[in-house]
Amino acid sequence: KFREYLLGTSRIARLDAKQEYIRQSLQDGSAASPNPSISTSKQKQVRRKRIGRLQMNGQPKLFGGSLEEYLESTNQEIPLIMKSCIRVINLYGLHHQGIFRVSGSQVEINNFREWFERGEDPLADVNDASDINSVAGVLKLYLRELREPLFPIIYFEHLMELAQLESKQEFVIKMRELISSLSRPVIVVMRYLFAFLNHLSEFSDENMMDPYNLAICFGPTLVPVPEDKDQVQYQNQVNELIKNIITFCDEIFPDDIGGIQYEKYISREPDDV
Repeated sequence: KFREYLLGTSRIARLDAKQEYIRQSLQDGSAASPNPSISTSKQKQVRRKRIGRLQMNGQPKLFGGSLEEYLESTNQEIPLIMKSCIRVINLYGLHHQGIFRVSGSQVEINNFREWFERGEDPLADVNDASDINSVAGVLKLYLRELREPLFPIIYFEHLMELAQLESKQEFVIKMRELISSLSRPVIVVMRYLFAFLNHLSEFSDENMMDPYNLAICFGPTLVPVPEDKDQVQYQNQVNELIKNIITFCDEIFPDDIGGIQYEKYISREPDDV
């Protein structure tokens, strides 16, 4: 009986081992030869997710991305989209009435966006003002969709305090101190943008865009009011803040940090990037 027990136990063990071997083989075969339709579906899902997160060439997103990450990845001091849009407006839009307030073509803006997202310049061959409102529109859209606004949210309360200062000298000094606490790449971009807006406001008799009107256009983008704040009350302070930065930008932003600076007289030939 003991011998029969051993034989029975051995047989059961062999059957268990065989069953485990068959099960493992089936799993390996399934992994090696998956259903083509399932494989294709999974590949599409993975590919779609990757494209949504990264550019085809591995660069960070432009729209909706981080300014600093993009600058570091592309070795640009000023994003191509900013340099290109500002160049075109400098050449053909300084006298254009309602620049940045008049809406452009949404189709054109979307087309410009797609080109810039690919790292290409759709404005390289522009030689007139026919698309100027769309050029202004895509620049505003880019700034509005940055992952973090140029003025980080953590500075909001401090910025609102500065907006209420009545002394120009005190405003300039304290604003300069706040600016100096930002990272150098962000300061260089800010300096470029505000110098351009200051230049644009010099033609307000024709384009109707004085510093305050420009602040109305750019305030919500550069210093968005947190949702838990009174939007109307704080938006007026934001507008006042941006107006003053545009007006006194030459005294606020440092010259000793190097980097590209905005030039009033820009070449008609786009820069190579």
